[in-house]
Amino acid sequence: MDLAGVLCWRLRCWHHEHYKIREPNIGADVTHNVGWPTIGCFAGYNFQSGNIVYGVEGELGYRFKKGHFHDMPGPGNVVESHGLFGSVKGRVGMEMGGILPYLTAGVTASQLKTNAIGYAERNGTAIGGIVGAGVTSP
Repeated sequence: MDLAGVLCWRLRCWHHEHYKIREPNIGADVTHNVGWPTIGCFAGYNFQSGNIVYGVEGELGYRFKKGHFHDMPGPGNVVESHGLFGSVKGRVGMEMGGILPYLTAGVTASQLKTNAIGYAERNGTAIGGIVGAGVTSP
């Protein structure tokens, strides 16, 4: 089965997160719930040599996220927001009779803005590594 060629998807989703922050110096907990829409696109190109499939893929999108923490120890109120994000990854897998298990690894980045009301505002870019695994059926 020939799996070489262009990959392309449009991404639209709704994301919800819930987490608890523990402030060890004060002994207080902060619980945070937030949901936001995300839009973007994914594209890549696969090459194939025998049953080995390898390629490059990337995504670019925008996260309409703005979170409010109203009970933070210390500053009390913190507002954080995300915006543009993207990643570039390499992919390698093995075609196994109609399924393709694969591994990916690369770099990802996202805009990040925080504002501790009455303290400081920071704008920056969060950069990190990204790894993944999956199975696809062409």
